[in-house]
Amino acid sequence: SIHEYKTPEILMGGKKSAFASCIAPNGDLWMYTEAGLLRERQREWTLPSLEGLSIGHLGMMSIHCNRDGSLWLAGLDQNQEPGVWHLHTTGNHPNPDLVTAERLVLPRFMRGFLVQTVVEDRRGWLWLGTDVGVAVWNGSAWRHFT
Repeated sequence: SIHEYKTPEILMGGKKSAFASCIAPNGDLWMYTEAGLLRERQREWTLPSLEGLSIGHLGMMSIHCNRDGSLWLAGLDQNQEPGVWHLHTTGNHPNPDLVTAERLVLPRFMRGFLVQTVVEDRRGWLWLGTDVGVAVWNGSAWRHFT
């Protein structure tokens, strides 16, 4: 049988910009583009469905692949509000291309901060680079460095 190989150009529908990317522990390449979130797995590109997140006009600024296979996205939602989302794939059943997103509730002192980068370190601490400094969540408390 002939298998049609979908390229990023086909999936992006003529949109050109790619903003951020990361490689998951299983080898999947994730890329945030003008067209949305793309995934390349075993030489096959897909445009997964996002549940729980509508991406804004300017979209995401940062993507981070965790060791557990989940993703962190930081940027703007459909209302141009800054935020951070934790994304999980559904695996292979029932839809391997469904990604669910849960918005991270940021502390009051970070309301309005534009998160420009997000990284989770080997301890599980979440580091957020913002337009007004760096914030870190150690699993029990937030700290902000300016």
